[in-house]
This record gives sequence, C-alpha cells and structure tokens, in this order.
Amino acid sequence: MGEKGPGYIFENVGQMREIGRYVQDGKDVKQFLDIANMLEKNHPALFNALRNSVALDWLKNNGDSAFRQDFTGEMDEHGWLVNQPGVHKPTHVTGYDIGDSYTQITVRSVEKFKEQYPEKYASLPASQDISQKKEQVESVSNYDTLRTASSWTSEEWLGHHRELRELPYLREHEGKKDLYMSFGSARYRAMKDLGVEQVSSRVAGARFEEVPTELIVRAPSMRDWSHSYHDPRNPDEPNAVVEIGKKMARLYQESLVAGNAQTTQEGHFDKRIIDEIYKKDRHHGVNLEKIEGPRGPIYFVEDGSHRVAAAKLVALDHVFGFVGYQKDESNSDEVWFQTLARLGYDERERFLALYDQMYSQTDEQATEEKKQLDVVVRDNPISSIIG
Repeated sequence: MGEKGPGYIFENVGQMREIGRYVQDGKDVKQFLDIANMLEKNHPALFNALRNSVALDWLKNNGDSAFRQDFTGEMDEHGWLVNQPGVHKPTHVTGYDIGDSYTQITVRSVEKFKEQYPEKYASLPASQDISQKKEQVESVSNYDTLRTASSWTSEEWLGHHRELRELPYLREHEGKKDLYMSFGSARYRAMKDLGVEQVSSRVAGARFEEVPTELIVRAPSMRDWSHSYHDPRNPDEPNAVVEIGKKMARLYQESLVAGNAQTTQEGHFDKRIIDEIYKKDRHHGVNLEKIEGPRGPIYFVEDGSHRVAAAKLVALDHVFGFVGYQKDESNSDEVWFQTLARLGYDERERFLALYDQMYSQTDEQATEEKKQLDVVVRDNPISSIIG
C-alpha cells in the first residue's frame, strides 16, 4: 500500500482493529490524521458536518446500550445528539464516549469527503514535512511518557497505577479525622465570617481552565491517587483509572502526531481532547475547587476523580476543568490563614507539610507566613479548642 500524496487514504477500512497498533508502529495514522486536520482547517463547515454524520452512523451501529437508552439516534444541525424524552444530557455526537472509534470515523469521513468533493480534496496543500513535525511533537514535555504508555503491558499499567500512591495527597490518616473534611469545614467558616463568596464550579460563572495536574491534591472518595472505585466500562480492563488512562494516552498521542499541538483557546491540544475526555459541560466535566495560598493555589476534585487520576497515571502536565474559585481574590491570604487557624495544631501541621511539597519556601517566606499565622491563631480562640 503506497503513498498517494495528500489524497492518500487507507484502502481497507474493514481491516482496522485497535488504534494502538497504528500509533505504536508510527505508520499510517500519522499521515492520515494529517489529511483530516488539513480538511478541517481548509473546509471546516463541509468536513465537520460530514464527520458528524459519519459519527452518528457509527454510533447507531456500534453504540452501547447507554447510547440507545439516552438518545433517539438523531442529531440536530449542529451535531448535538437528540435526547430521549425525559433525558437531559447535552452531548455532541463526536464527543460521545465511543472508545477506539475516533480513527475509524475519521478514516470514513475523509473517504466520503473525497467522494463528495473531489476537486476540493485534490486541492489540499502538500503535507507538512514529517521530520519537522516529529521535532515539534518531541518538544512537548510529556511526549516520552505518552509514547511509552502506548506500549505498556497490562502488568505495567497496573504497576504504574500502584505507584500513584506515592504522589502528594491530602490523606486520611487512620484514627484521625479526615483532614480534607476538616479543611473544607474550616474554610467554609472562615469565608462565611469574612463575608467572602465562593463561585461554584457548577454555575454559569465557573471558569473552564487548564489546571496543572500536580497541583490537584485530593479527590473526595479516593484514599489516594492509586485508588479506583468505579467499575470500568470494558470488563477486560482492571479498573476505571487504567481504562481512562489508556484512552487519554491514545487521544493525546494522536493529537500530537497529527500536528495539533498549536495553542487554542482551551489549551495546547485540539478540541477533540476536550470533547471526548473533559466534556465542556459543567455537569459532566471535571469539576475542581481552587484554594488560593500565599505561594500559589492547590486544587481539590469535586467531580472527575478518575479522569484526574488517569491524567497523573500517564504524566499529563495539565487537565481541563470547571474551576470554582474565591470571588474576591484580593483577600485570599486572609482566608488562607483564617482557615488554618480553625484547624487543630496537628491538622494544621499536616496540611502545611503537604503544601510545602507543592511549593518550595524561602526563609523569608517561612518567616512572613509564620508571622501572619501566629497573629491569626492568637486572635482566634477556636483553634485552641480543636483537638
């Protein structure tokens, strides 16, 4: 099967299996996705509408029972799936969780574009030089992990997942009150006393942001980042975090290979990453709470724990999510120290030990922060009562 310039396509779509082998071999997918990317840039209205239609056909033939239960099998003119009566689930047809189908759908979309618009297809610009693209891809900080993850064995996936327990985490210690709950309660009381409003991650005013993965330090129902409490959708996968991690590695690597590492308004990867993993929807996306500190923020997960853990598993340096934040951030230091003052001494020390893992501290910062905390603790009798 030889190359045919920009008009090159797979000759036998029916032989396609798991996308992983194409990514690992580094052969057809790279060039094919490059053509799809050019079509989207040069003929976005035509190609996106056609791709939506192909994706819907794929879902009708291969969609799981949840798809048939939630949707009518139709879509509107913008590509949004039409809900069954009583279902409220705004999902774009190309963003539905359809496993390893992305490449199959893209292949068929390009084929149909070539059939329906042969002149436009033939006028595509020459493909970008592969060596130049490879250099761009390898400049991405997490490329090595993404590349090697695609070839991990099942045992290696599980081993790397177990290693997540060593990452910084606001842990629940045996025989002690959960520090996550204690901190949340103390922060709520501090903000209430100071008259500071928190913008929820689930309201219209929440920010959809790119958040450094390493700064996310707690998920509500996980013991640590190596925990997984949801069953995987695929019964052959060991747990939900590994299952999502495999999907993340595949999608991000495909995006990089296709040359889509340019900056967009959502971040450094193409919109498909947002649609398929992070769901730009406040009720189905990753929801985070931002905690401002004197050296920088940390984040708690409100929803999307397994996706965050999976991002850590494949060493992604960021996630996308809806972020709840302190409405007036001008007094964030006051909220921080008032919150710490409402914790017991042992809880406060454990929390600060975690914060020190996230941000190094100069001697000058240590002196100033201790000074501010001592003043607030001295003036706050609550902290002397808490155990």
